[in-house]
Amino acid sequence: MRFERKYRVEGMAPFVLEQLILLHPAAFEKVFPDRQVNNVYWDTATWDLAQDGINGIAVRAKIRVRWYGTTAGQLNKPVLEIKSKTNMLGEKTLMPLPDCTWHNLPQLVEEQLRERFSGNSFQPVLVNTYHRAYYLSIDGRFRLTIDQGMAYGAFLPWNFAVPLEDTGMVIELKYDAREDGAADEIAAYLGLTMTKHSKYTRGLSLINHHLVI
Repeated sequence: MRFERKYRVEGMAPFVLEQLILLHPAAFEKVFPDRQVNNVYWDTATWDLAQDGINGIAVRAKIRVRWYGTTAGQLNKPVLEIKSKTNMLGEKTLMPLPDCTWHNLPQLVEEQLRERFSGNSFQPVLVNTYHRAYYLSIDGRFRLTIDQGMAYGAFLPWNFAVPLEDTGMVIELKYDAREDGAADEIAAYLGLTMTKHSKYTRGLSLINHHLVI
């Protein structure tokens, strides 16, 4: 299991934030090419998973499908992810799905969820996409990502659309649970305020008046 600290940044130019990270004493460096991340989130008809996050329930879950790159045509290497979280400590269960089209994605996911969550019904609710940059400290103990260009839309089975843009950026600091003390020093240099930030609940708040569930 790992810890995740999140920081939402407003009004800062992306290149300024990147320089702040590259000049960090922990010697962060890019370890992976930037790429586009795409998510579809699943929830119950009464948004139970979203409500758990909004209400600060200590033990909560999130269900999403993630894939990288283009959103047009075939979805390449989509993965169903079930994130379990207790406060800031989280873990993920990953279930690779076959390449598919946007139209048959719901059926593939429903089959998997039916086997895992008998008696519960989930449906696709939200679409989210953003650009992610990846960094790693020189000692390999801390991972850091920057997400920008975030956009959201209600799930429409006939169309991939993310019409609502979010101008903020999100930094995530990720590390093993035993490194929590040292992470304080990493975070202190950034000079940012840790925030409670979920792309899922953020997206729901932006598109809520568009959703009919």
